[in-house]
Amino acid sequence: MSVKETGVSYYGLNYPEHAEKDFKEMIRHNCNAVILALSEFDIDFWFPNIVSITKVGKDLGMKVYLDTWGIGKWFGGEPPSNFLTNNPGNRQVSAFTGESLPAACFNTKAFRDYFYGICTKLATGVDSDGFFWDEPHYALPKSYASITGGPGDDWACYCPVCRAKFKELYGYEMPRLMTKEVIAFRENSALEILQEAS
Repeated sequence: MSVKETGVSYYGLNYPEHAEKDFKEMIRHNCNAVILALSEFDIDFWFPNIVSITKVGKDLGMKVYLDTWGIGKWFGGEPPSNFLTNNPGNRQVSAFTGESLPAACFNTKAFRDYFYGICTKLATGVDSDGFFWDEPHYALPKSYASITGGPGDDWACYCPVCRAKFKELYGYEMPRLMTKEVIAFRENSALEILQEAS
C-alpha cells in the first residue's frame, strides 16, 4: 500500500496571514495535507480564520482536515474545554470512586448536542476535506496508573447516563469491574458518536 498523503498538524489559526507561507514550506517538504487543530475557543473566536486558512490550503492544492482538538477533553489535546467549564454535571465518572473526571461524557445529551453543533458548523461553513478524530478516549481516573504509568483497575465512564444506557442494552446494572460487556459497551458508545458525526 502506497502512502497517498503526508501532512502535519497546524496550530496557527490566529495568524491567517502566515498560512500561505507555512503551507508552501510544508509543500516543499513533500506534504500534501494539513490538519487544522481546532480548539473550542478557536471555533468560537477564530471561525473566520478557519475558513480563510482552509481556503489557502485548498488553493495550494492541499487536502485540509479539521481536527476537533481537545473538544470536551474527550478528544486528545491540551486546550481547556469551554464545555467542561460550563457543564460540570456532564463529566465522565470513575467506576470505583464516583469522582467526576476532567473529560466530558459523550453519552450525555448535552455533550452530543454540543459536539454535533460544532461538527455541523464546521461541515457547513468550512470547505475542508473532512474531519480528523484526534484520540477520542475515556478519562483515566487517578489510581495505580498515576503512580506507575501502567494501567489501573479503575475506569470511566460510570455516570448515571452510561449506567442507564448499559442497563437498557444488557438488562442488568452496569458492574464496577471491567467485564467484556463493559468493554463492548464502551467501544460501541464511542463508535456510535463518531459514526453519527461522520
